[in-house]
Amino acid sequence: MFTTTGSTGNLFVKLRSSKNFKTFILREKNKFITEPFYLCLKPILEEKKIKKTQLFDQSGIEHAFGFQLLRGTRKPGRDTVVQLAIGLALTVEETQKLLALAGHARLYPRFERDAAIIFSIERNLSFVDLQLLLEEVGVPALGDGKKKQKKQPNVN
Repeated sequence: MFTTTGSTGNLFVKLRSSKNFKTFILREKNKFITEPFYLCLKPILEEKKIKKTQLFDQSGIEHAFGFQLLRGTRKPGRDTVVQLAIGLALTVEETQKLLALAGHARLYPRFERDAAIIFSIERNLSFVDLQLLLEEVGVPALGDGKKKQKKQPNVN
């Protein structure tokens, strides 16, 4: 699903031990992520056999915004990447890689909100169920590019 050459740990060791940055770059050029984020999504969609609109629906992302993401005309925020990961039913490890590919921070279980997201991903909860959990524990819901959840009117 996510193709990189060699481990990040090995690359880090080589970087730290390098005397010359330009030499390091030339030697390790094939190990850098150079593909734009939106191009990384296409093979995942194909592998998971998920239609674009199905992804948006399962991620709570407005279709117009989702198509902009897939064309590369918009860049996703961290929340949107998490939403995409949920819609794609990725594992926590795959979600961490997707966040890295998009240039965002990994989920960190010492943050209550991130812990709730990790919990949800581990249990394959839907986007809506995750939103309810976040609301229940009193932390901000996922929001960048999300569909507005219609609240049921109080008929008392």
